[in-house]
Amino acid sequence: MLCTFQMPRNYKSRGIRGQWALDNLQKAVMYVVMYKKSEKSASKMFNIPRQTLRRHLVKVREGHGVEKQLGRPRILTAEQESELVDVILDMEKKMFGLTKMDVRRLAYRYCEVNKIQHNFNRTSQCAGEDWIVGLMRNNPQLSLRKPERTSLARAAGFNEEKVSRFYDQFSSVQ
Repeated sequence: MLCTFQMPRNYKSRGIRGQWALDNLQKAVMYVVMYKKSEKSASKMFNIPRQTLRRHLVKVREGHGVEKQLGRPRILTAEQESELVDVILDMEKKMFGLTKMDVRRLAYRYCEVNKIQHNFNRTSQCAGEDWIVGLMRNNPQLSLRKPERTSLARAAGFNEEKVSRFYDQFSSVQ
């Protein structure tokens, strides 16, 4: 199936999201767990939203630590994303141009092959528009655009030196 490309959404917070300190959250969690105080009083005392405190209390009771993490969790770790970017740059260096749609499909296949849990579209088998925008923002060395046909002037300038360089790169692929 074909993925259609639309402009990604711009997410704007209301200005109050995440306006609390991690040490205050840790103190509030300790206040509730150790001293058996109410969530409401801890929320007011340490200036932490009550729902945030509740969510972290559930995590602490399950045996996890307290950490400040806003937004969705990343699909690919930094190492995995770096590996994918290296593949894209390598393909670009070998004169195989990729469009944004190609990279979105490549990311989907990468997650499927490596059994990485993802929320990409399974019917169209490609990553989302917001994901590719984030990838491009995090990796400014990427330059994805529609590959162009070779012009007549460029074809005429394809001399023996350039041909030998092409075949050297081609033989390194095999």
